[in-house]
Amino acid sequence: MTTRRACNLLASLALCALACDPQHVIVGETLPAGDTGDTGDTATDTDAPTTSDDPSSGSQDPSVTTTGALDGTQCAMEADYSLGPLIAEGSECEGDICLYAAGIAAPNCKTDGECTALGPYFSGCDGQRCVIAPAFAVAATTCTSACASDVDCPDVAGCETGRVCTPISILGPHCCQSVCACRDFLDDAFITQRALDCASGTYCQ
Repeated sequence: MTTRRACNLLASLALCALACDPQHVIVGETLPAGDTGDTGDTATDTDAPTTSDDPSSGSQDPSVTTTGALDGTQCAMEADYSLGPLIAEGSECEGDICLYAAGIAAPNCKTDGECTALGPYFSGCDGQRCVIAPAFAVAATTCTSACASDVDCPDVAGCETGRVCTPISILGPHCCQSVCACRDFLDDAFITQRALDCASGTYCQ
């Protein structure tokens, strides 16, 4: 009887030891590595940006092409605008040509008032000639393209009288090259003379 009670007592003590063992307490237990135990807060693979979605990846849609500025868009040119019209390379332009399409002669002058009285084309007098107004020069300097006839020169914003296909220069890399030019500040006499000059075969040798 005594032996049986002793055995029962030992068994009870063993069960108590297991129940009180701190290694089997769930609260605050460290989970195995890689197992967070939380299925709601963990980011999935679909949350990470892909190469095509990440703008910093450098990949581009092959169907998208980059072109320069369209005809009629302002472009930059460093020149003596009193010698206009003028033509130059225009790397920022889709047609690779920058054009100052204004043939406004700068008259001789002594005072600013003599020039400004002639209209918005002049900003003053440099002591000898009227100076083309910078704002006017910028507005009249735009991107353009080569052409074969007037039908290649559709209307563009800012040109009120339409465009004409005409040579501009009889010198340099654009010698006798026909380009689309706005008629607003080009007179018919210039257009006719340039056509005769280029047809003569005297230039661009």
